[in-house]
Amino acid sequence: MSGEPLTNERSAKRPLVAVPSGEILGISHLVLSVRDVAEAEHWLGANGYVEHGSNASCPNHPAKTPFIAGPMAEFAKMKLMVAPNGSPAIELTCEPAAEQPTTFYEAVLSENPLCGSDTVRASLGDDAPAGLDGFRCTGSSSRVGGVGALVLHCRSTLETLPLWHALGVSEEILDDGLVRIRVRGVRSNNRLHIYLISDRTDMAVANLNDGGIVCLSFFCRDADRLRAALAEAGYDVGDCFTLSPFGSPLRIFFMRNTSGEIYEFLSVAARVPSGEVRC
Repeated sequence: MSGEPLTNERSAKRPLVAVPSGEILGISHLVLSVRDVAEAEHWLGANGYVEHGSNASCPNHPAKTPFIAGPMAEFAKMKLMVAPNGSPAIELTCEPAAEQPTTFYEAVLSENPLCGSDTVRASLGDDAPAGLDGFRCTGSSSRVGGVGALVLHCRSTLETLPLWHALGVSEEILDDGLVRIRVRGVRSNNRLHIYLISDRTDMAVANLNDGGIVCLSFFCRDADRLRAALAEAGYDVGDCFTLSPFGSPLRIFFMRNTSGEIYEFLSVAARVPSGEVRC
């Protein structure tokens, strides 16, 4: 039943969480963990992305520790890349690699800013990997390309979707059985299509130093308020902290969904609290 919401049985599994209406403003960016920032920047540049900000030694706040596998480096190298067609920005980060990385997210590069499900299915074949971990390609590279869709590999949509419901986002079941979520971006009026595929059989959880796309980042109105609501609902949330990776100070927290994937939430910091870490 294309375009219809999931059944009442799934709706009944939604958590009782009071996330204020309109709290989520849209997708900010995808976090791409790499071992060589310059190499990743060159590859993304060939697919339409340009540099928008850079920080060669951004302090790693202790609040990130629960989301890092192994020891956390004192500093991280970061770079922000944007696409001219309004696709989500990509934040490059360089951290010491996790020993047993796992993949939850894969981005589909396409000239079309909103890929359909047929394109996404085709991109997941063995003959469609891109030249950079975390990406799949459709068609040829283009100077006006970008991320046309994001695939979230999960054990079960029943486990993954309650968080999206709590954030006020609904889903569709498509004719081919895929579950699609449409989320707006903050940089333009474009929406990102996120496809949930239940093809994981392990109980692994994501870490920010896994390699590839490790996190989906949202802009919200008040990160502290949102964190309190999600914590009250029992989600695995990290502490809020203030950081200025590319200029203006932001309030930031990470969370790990019950299904293992990581999300980041950002809001503009009205002021920098005393003792907070800044770049």
